Amino acid sequence: MMKVLVVAPYTGLGELIRQMTAQYRQFDITVVIADMKESLGLVESIGREGYDVIISRGGTARLLAQHSEVPVVEIQVSGFDVLRMLTLMKEYQAKIRLVGFPNVIQSFVSVSNLLDYDFQYTVIDDENEVGEALAAAKREGVQVIVGDTVTVRFAGELGMQGVLITSGRESVAEAFRTAELICRSLEKHKMLNRIYERLIRESGREAAVLDASLNVLFATQGIHSIWEGTPVHAASPNRVESGRFLAELLEGMASDIRENGPLHVYEPAQRQTLTASLLMDGEGSEYYWLSLAPSDERESGIRAVYPYRDLESFPSFLHLTGSMDRALRQAKQELESGRPVTLHGEQGTGKRIFAGALAMMLNKDNRLLELEARSGEEPAYRRLCRLIGKAKRDVLIHVRGLEKFTGAQQRKLADIIKGGGCRVVFSFEEHPGRLKGESRLDPKVLEWLGGEAIELLPLRERLDELEELVRAFLAVLNEKYGKQIVGLRPDVWELLRKKSWKGNLVELRDTIDVCVLEAQGEYIERTDAEAAANRLLRKAPYVADRMPAIDLNQSLEAIERDIIRYVLEEEDMNQSKAAKRLKINRTTLWRKVKGEE
Repeated sequence: MMKVLVVAPYTGLGELIRQMTAQYRQFDITVVIADMKESLGLVESIGREGYDVIISRGGTARLLAQHSEVPVVEIQVSGFDVLRMLTLMKEYQAKIRLVGFPNVIQSFVSVSNLLDYDFQYTVIDDENEVGEALAAAKREGVQVIVGDTVTVRFAGELGMQGVLITSGRESVAEAFRTAELICRSLEKHKMLNRIYERLIRESGREAAVLDASLNVLFATQGIHSIWEGTPVHAASPNRVESGRFLAELLEGMASDIRENGPLHVYEPAQRQTLTASLLMDGEGSEYYWLSLAPSDERESGIRAVYPYRDLESFPSFLHLTGSMDRALRQAKQELESGRPVTLHGEQGTGKRIFAGALAMMLNKDNRLLELEARSGEEPAYRRLCRLIGKAKRDVLIHVRGLEKFTGAQQRKLADIIKGGGCRVVFSFEEHPGRLKGESRLDPKVLEWLGGEAIELLPLRERLDELEELVRAFLAVLNEKYGKQIVGLRPDVWELLRKKSWKGNLVELRDTIDVCVLEAQGEYIERTDAEAAANRLLRKAPYVADRMPAIDLNQSLEAIERDIIRYVLEEEDMNQSKAAKRLKINRTTLWRKVKGEE
């Protein structure tokens, strides 16, 4: 059943529609009496109540159409309505004037010309013009004003008689016919959206379609958090909020995506990548197609990185030592002097978090744009230049992977940054001097970077901070999981100190995260730590610590079976996913596991 809200600007119209509801059993009709200003109070509840269409009249209909996402059908002034009103107006002996919007005036003019009846009228284009039009009419001696609800009310306040243009059964019936056509058309689109959503869900992808203005035309439920909005249902338009990270990144990027291919946006906390591509309809309009999937380390080109998501899961470890506090102050001075900041350290040592903390020191809005070069191809270079060029002046830009570009490209990029006055942090996993020696960093660019690069030491070289870091993580994770973990058993501390920590702070965070999740008491036990290690062996992205224990001194068939079993474990024993990943069918997978071939 189609759900219809009727907003009647005068009581008589509402009563007429209530009398007619019996002939519209295909509709679930709700009638509300409200004029233009009162109708705005309904807008918020309209979407919540799930109405398919709104029927209203005159200025109230136009106002609702501007503020509501639900389609609005206007009850038009019909020829019968005009004839009735003209007949009434002819009987008046007082001076009369019609005041109304163009569509109403034109109907009266057309019919009155046929009847050879002359009357005075004033055309208005906005509700705010009513007062001035009526005041002018009163000065000219007009005694009776014919118009809509708002006009009649104003006339009464000025001491003139107001005559309301009413709508008859014919006009109401036509509006309901139009509403039914709209509802049936919308239902077809809703059905298609449900089919598309089901297909996308069954493909294992979360996805959305946005128009050029970033209005959400279609979205699965799991993707909405990526643009920091509210849950979006299929066929329920919403918008990626202006000023937010994704909106600022996508605005004006259509031409770049068209030229340089899909734009990747990495979400480090969830290790998901949002890919923005372009779709084109049959009329030449372009739309953004967003898809969310686990991050693929083979991604190329440039990827942007969501800021601060890691700051929510990391404690403020940067302030645990005086050296880091000094490094932050040094970096802030460099930026305020118009110079870039240079960081270096192994993967996972906190370069992203350092840049985030630096952005927070610079301004309260915490604006950070991280751009990572995954490859040095020309399209990637053009995209990096474009993103840096269009960044706002109050944004701190964190650039990773500069060494992947040629020396000439590096120098041009430096010129763009100098000319734009951008505040930039460059970070590397190796010392910039070593990159220069290997001809991966241009000497002139290194000279421009200047000063001593800030080094973030690996965790294995700062084990004296391990206990303080773990306690800081515990405070954050207790809140996250509603636990009250107060410490670790001595044998767990021993295990942590012996680890190689190739994933550095990221690996430490993930290890303590799983330990807290596994813990049943107030202390993390050795069994909790071992369970965490087994889980991270499958899930964590630390390649050096993920290698499966496979005996290479066995037959090729046996090695193959071990690899298949390892992939099955990683996919939680889901044979379909494992077969897809190994690019074989399920039957072949089963035979290989059983050793039948």
